[in-house]
Amino acid sequence: MRSIVAFLVCLATLIPMQGTCAQDGLSPIMKDGKWGYIDSSGKVGISPKYAMAVAFSEGLGAVSDATSEFKWGFVDATGKMVIKPQFESAEAFSDGLTRVQLEEGGKWGYVDKSGKIAIKPEYGQAEGFSDGLASVSYEDLGGDHGFIDKTGKMVIKPQFSLVDSFSEGLAAAMDKESKKWGFIDKTGAFVIQPTFSTLGDFSEGLAPAATEEDHPFKYGYVDKKGKYVIQPQFSNVGSFSGGLAPAAGPETAWGYIDRTGKFVIHPIYEQAGKFVDGIALVAIPRAVEEGSEIPTFYGYIDKTGRNVTEPRLEYAEDFLNGLAMVVLSHARFGYIDTSGKLAIKPQFDDGYGFSDGLAPVAIGDAWGFIDKTGKQVIEPQYAHVFDSFHDGLAMVANIEYMAGYIDKAGETVIKPQFNHVDSFSEGLAIAKKDDKYGFIDMTGKFAIEPRFDSSSPFSEELAAVYVGGLDDGKWGFIDKTGKMAIEPQFTYAGNFVEGLASVGTGGQENRRCGFIDKTGKMIVEPQYRYVADFTEGLAAVSAGREGLLYGYIDKTGKMVIPAELEAAESLNEARFSEGLAGVRLDKRSGKSGFIDKTGKLAIELPHGVFPAGAFHDGLAPVETPFAVGYIDRTGRYVVEPQYGMIDWDYAMYGALDFQEGLARVLCLPHIAYIDKTGRRVWDYQP
Repeated sequence: MRSIVAFLVCLATLIPMQGTCAQDGLSPIMKDGKWGYIDSSGKVGISPKYAMAVAFSEGLGAVSDATSEFKWGFVDATGKMVIKPQFESAEAFSDGLTRVQLEEGGKWGYVDKSGKIAIKPEYGQAEGFSDGLASVSYEDLGGDHGFIDKTGKMVIKPQFSLVDSFSEGLAAAMDKESKKWGFIDKTGAFVIQPTFSTLGDFSEGLAPAATEEDHPFKYGYVDKKGKYVIQPQFSNVGSFSGGLAPAAGPETAWGYIDRTGKFVIHPIYEQAGKFVDGIALVAIPRAVEEGSEIPTFYGYIDKTGRNVTEPRLEYAEDFLNGLAMVVLSHARFGYIDTSGKLAIKPQFDDGYGFSDGLAPVAIGDAWGFIDKTGKQVIEPQYAHVFDSFHDGLAMVANIEYMAGYIDKAGETVIKPQFNHVDSFSEGLAIAKKDDKYGFIDMTGKFAIEPRFDSSSPFSEELAAVYVGGLDDGKWGFIDKTGKMAIEPQFTYAGNFVEGLASVGTGGQENRRCGFIDKTGKMIVEPQYRYVADFTEGLAAVSAGREGLLYGYIDKTGKMVIPAELEAAESLNEARFSEGLAGVRLDKRSGKSGFIDKTGKLAIELPHGVFPAGAFHDGLAPVETPFAVGYIDRTGRYVVEPQYGMIDWDYAMYGALDFQEGLARVLCLPHIAYIDKTGRRVWDYQP
């Protein structure tokens, strides 16, 4: 709505947005794929049994489960269902009411704590109550905004382009004519005229504001007369809390200022939150590796700037009820108190899928391997394991993070000596040394000397290699002697699959992709924005700039399934496997599920359930809003949704496809492996 940036960290794949500390002494917690609630001592108050749970507010918590077809209801602190599940959407109570939707895509209304409709659903947009009023609009998008009271009476008629909630008796509102922001009182009159380019809420008598026309804005703070008491000078700001406010200087680093605008805690942080109970959440960047920034470290400071906890946390939230949820290394989460002491022990670690009968798992900071019975066959001893076994070898790293390979007995076959390695493919593996890439054989000797600036694994006897700088380099293909089989000429190149490889021309903004054969001949002319590899004779392609809608072509380039499908994250999720491909949304029918090779929806999934991977061994993972289960080819649940969410960037966090009869799943607070009946064959028990 506005340009003011609030500090918000969200690790949706690990803990959903609902999984934050509660304001009523109860916090959502997940165990074995189900949500319940704990109190501030860490004692379980409501046993985990729900698919989803929202933090308690005003004595009630919103919950949802498959038994109610994922409708939302509300429980009290004893776990009693006081408002039966009936809502399509719900959130925390505020001022005795909460906004709800009775049906998907329907209008918004409000219910009281008995579950009775207090304000009938008639609004396309509606926000929570604050200071006794809630902003509403009759339109689903855009439209004029006004405010209703708790009886549903329109006390400020819809007349503003945008509004914010009331805070300290005033609300920011955008004038329709001037498109400027000002503050209105509860009669709807502008008491601070709309002359600002952007505004924040009032807190402790001051509100962030900027008056410049062009970005980047410079922010200051105004009082309730609209007068600047801290002149615009900051590149970003937050609200005051406890006499201090987070602010970013010209170099965009965050610190904290007092009410005079003076930095009392120097701007050294990448992110900075407001002070709660005298403690603020801050973040610093980690080191940069391979040109990409590794995720941020989090920690807590007091009002003097002293570290309450060292900034070494993977993720952290604000303190509420004396506790803050934190994530340590390897995605283990727990709760700390305001002294920085661990109050509730972190309890889960990491792992990958099975291959060659073994799977890597992490216990603490050390990695080893288990077999399909869960027996530890290679004791945890490595700083990292990069993947499962392939061709009898697995990539491991020592404490210096130099990479090598071990066999299935745990014996070192190729000693750690490389900056980077990849799995063996067709007898060769990528290895990096002195900033160049080559290929080693299974003795560790370079079969193709490192001379490329990047490379992909061998596939169907050819490997894509990159030659040149970041701006002027090109991709080509080499054979297993290292000879250039297809000269570097492409700005993008994929692997050969089913005799064809995807290639691209043009830069990032105007790239178009097609397919070549092994002679380098263009079989499908570059015309698509995004493409996936061919699988089972078909490839997913998208011509749109954002790649939201896709279809399928055959190997002649003919579009055999129209581009009317919607992908979740990338086209790689849309590949055919075992004759079926998952679709998030079929625009033709408005449904999700799995299509066959004619484009027909062969498996229709229930509302709110989506494909979460491909079919393997006759089963496919599917996801509800916050849990993963598995279906067979009839669409029947073989394993009910109960496990943690999938995350394709960090596979450690979610369920995976079945591999060799087993799938790795996230059962907070740990990981497990299940067989095709859903039985757990291995759990990590701390």
